[in-house]
Amino acid sequence: FHIQDDNVTNDMKHAKSLFNQLIKVGLPWATPQGTALWRMDEELLDLMKASGAYQITFAIESGVQRVLNELIKKPLDLKKTERLIRYARDIGLHVHGFFIIGMPPMYGNAGETVEEMWQTFKYARDAGFHTASFFAATPIVGSSLLSEAIRQKFIDASTPLYRMSYKQGLIDVEGLWAGQEIAELAAQFNAEFNSSASRQYSSGREWVEDKY
Repeated sequence: FHIQDDNVTNDMKHAKSLFNQLIKVGLPWATPQGTALWRMDEELLDLMKASGAYQITFAIESGVQRVLNELIKKPLDLKKTERLIRYARDIGLHVHGFFIIGMPPMYGNAGETVEEMWQTFKYARDAGFHTASFFAATPIVGSSLLSEAIRQKFIDASTPLYRMSYKQGLIDVEGLWAGQEIAELAAQFNAEFNSSASRQYSSGREWVEDKY
């Protein structure tokens, strides 16, 4: 089964209680929506594996520390993250990564460059992910990204809500990049990263068949 809560590991006490109960259930499970990586450690990964986890998704967002700190405001240490990715692989988990490219200028900081987007691709490749998903930054309703994109005129305020899709490049930053360029780059990253035979989803499936 799938755990849809992308903050299931945010409360460590609750997470450990849940995973201990899942040991009694004895079913394989996965986290396709992501996990709160900044609350993760090796002990918790061991407990997740023991409770039936066969796949884990790490929502990294960017492989560039500046982008994480200045534009996304996500409390991740990329060096610690690499260690946890490798540990998760070592204990037999299939590790998937979520990444976002195309962050515009935010909070008075310079927007993400195309070079930094390629650095994120390289980080995903070198960190040890089995598979990864790359998305164009999307100003969803209620987000600071939407309010900033409208304020700075990176997106038309009349854009219909149904267009708020991670597959569409809606944000245009004059002099830096166009949204369509970002959408095409995300598609290129997805194809190149996941096309390798060595990244096919096999180890996780075999693990489930052997155990269950």
